[in-house]
Amino acid sequence: MSAEDRSGGLQVRGVGHAYDEQMVLRDIDLDIADGEFVTFLGPSGCGKTTLLRVIAGFIEPTMGSVSIAGQDMAGVSSHRRPVNMVFQRPTLFPHLDVFENVAFGLRVDRLPKEEIAERVGWALDLVRMPGYERRRAVELSGGQMQRVALARALVKQPRVLLLDEPLSALDLKIRLEMEGELRRVHRETGATWVYVTHDQREALALSDRIAVFEHGRIDQLADPMTIYRRPSTPFAAGFVGNANVFPCEMHGTGDSSVARLADAEVPVGNADVNGPAWLVLRPESIRVEAKSADGVPATVRDVAFRGTGFTYRLEVSGLDDLLKAEVAAEEELPFELGSEVRVAWSREAAIVLPREE
Repeated sequence: MSAEDRSGGLQVRGVGHAYDEQMVLRDIDLDIADGEFVTFLGPSGCGKTTLLRVIAGFIEPTMGSVSIAGQDMAGVSSHRRPVNMVFQRPTLFPHLDVFENVAFGLRVDRLPKEEIAERVGWALDLVRMPGYERRRAVELSGGQMQRVALARALVKQPRVLLLDEPLSALDLKIRLEMEGELRRVHRETGATWVYVTHDQREALALSDRIAVFEHGRIDQLADPMTIYRRPSTPFAAGFVGNANVFPCEMHGTGDSSVARLADAEVPVGNADVNGPAWLVLRPESIRVEAKSADGVPATVRDVAFRGTGFTYRLEVSGLDDLLKAEVAAEEELPFELGSEVRVAWSREAAIVLPREE
């Protein structure tokens, strides 16, 4: 989608922000289209929530601008912006029932009673909670409370919905259910959603595009499959998918590319890099075998059963970090700690990124 196609959505231009003279956002440029679902992904302290709050109007940036639907938001207070926000923990009014919690913003706007009732009914249907109108917040489960918080944000029909780690306080089963519900609600509303999380699995499952943040900058911005299969930086590769990222020396190009990795030379796919490089290997692409004509010798230092398979951490001579491998669970028992094995991968599984000395 081109920048022109995104002109009616959300634009961030040159945004930077500092706390106590320490820059937490650095020169952020971002275009989000109408109806797009974009996730800000990164570790704690990388600036993703700060940017979300800048968009919401809770923070005035040190520099740069935010526009929504072509309108500059400079000087526009948060309650006057065409946005709404869902927080990490649902902030429902305990003395109000579900209907009044969802209707609160509409009553502040002094809408007619008939319209309020219609829109609250629509919002509760959207989050699949019809019939809960007279329940108190204390009578709801965590997942139900977050659904009500989502309905309260959606009932005002904002152009941009901001979600700040809305699933992180829920248990895994409910989180998985809510992921499916969020995808459905986004499709049905057609609104622009900006979602913050540090959970890479969530980001891959939900997003049209992912912005990977590192130290206040966007490290890579792309669709989930590109982020996972073709990371553009060592940080994006290591953070999304927990890939192995090792320094190596590249020799040759095209089909004759070879990487010098620690004490071994290993073939890689078509690489246009010669000299210092990063070799990126996804754990699931690595084979762990007792005997193999090819591959690199390794020693099993840790093994964990994950239900569908085993996760290994392997010591390879010459590498500072342990190699991570994930293999499908089979009938035979896994290799024991201390086992001498060989690890291998296909040429196509290796991703090579340039590295400065």
